[in-house]
Amino acid sequence: MASLSSPMATITQQPNNPSLLFFAKTSDPILHAPCEEVCFPLSEDDEHLIASMLYSIHPQRLAEAKACWPSAAGMAANQWGHNKQIFLFGEKQNRLDFEVLLNPSYRALEERDLADLKKEANSEEEDEKHVKYSFGEGEDNLVDGVEGCFSVPERRGVVRRYRCILAEYQTVDGGKQRRVICDWLARVFQHETDHVRGYLYTTAPGKLLHMVECE
Repeated sequence: MASLSSPMATITQQPNNPSLLFFAKTSDPILHAPCEEVCFPLSEDDEHLIASMLYSIHPQRLAEAKACWPSAAGMAANQWGHNKQIFLFGEKQNRLDFEVLLNPSYRALEERDLADLKKEANSEEEDEKHVKYSFGEGEDNLVDGVEGCFSVPERRGVVRRYRCILAEYQTVDGGKQRRVICDWLARVFQHETDHVRGYLYTTAPGKLLHMVECE
């Protein structure tokens, strides 16, 4: 997913001799079919792909790859032509700190999820983190926002997403995670997960409201 600004920062080159990745065209079938689930432990090929993704998402590498946007808030493996359920997730907008998430899924957050997560919490700090959310359900948990995408060059659209979600995924060591995500990060997570499900924001059922002119 394209970032809404252009951060300039440095990033340390990743291990495993990373390669510069280039983007698949919008019409490429790899962007329009579900990606393969990642198995654990990671293969050497998967490790190299992840290292190359972390290397290639830096603004300088994006420019070298002739990307349509100068910076990213997240990126899925199939956008670079690789058929794996992997994406990079920017924890904070306008920064270059990316988590590597594998085999992701999400659904709309419900009140019962907060109760379940509260029971699972291992500390008072975690407990407070999970109970602080206040949100509506059904249509009240939907919000419209502008999105850009490296797989839909030089265009933006107004997309309807859940404001708060229950996200599930695996980390690079195979650990399973469940967490509540809201607002901007929830939008990024949904956008990237839709990619590995085989959808662009322009093709995901019922999500695109209309396109907008790029400035």
